[in-house]
Amino acid sequence: YYDKIGILGPVARTGTGARDFAEGDLGWLRILLCLRETGMTMADLRRFCSVDGDADPGLRRAILEEHRVAVLARLERTRHEL
Repeated sequence: YYDKIGILGPVARTGTGARDFAEGDLGWLRILLCLRETGMTMADLRRFCSVDGDADPGLRRAILEEHRVAVLARLERTRHEL
């Protein structure tokens, strides 16, 4: 899915057209899945992926810090409700 909507980045293909994920692709996919599983919206995930981490690591970190704050707040609400 992430490949199809363009946020995974270019993925190599075999001669038959099947995706041929490199180890780096799988690592990036793990990060994306972790962010989604912790509740990051698709809009924020797209924003995170659109940032060039080499050119602007501070912005990418800021997005992750915002997400961390949101996750911690959600955990606190869940603890309170429990």
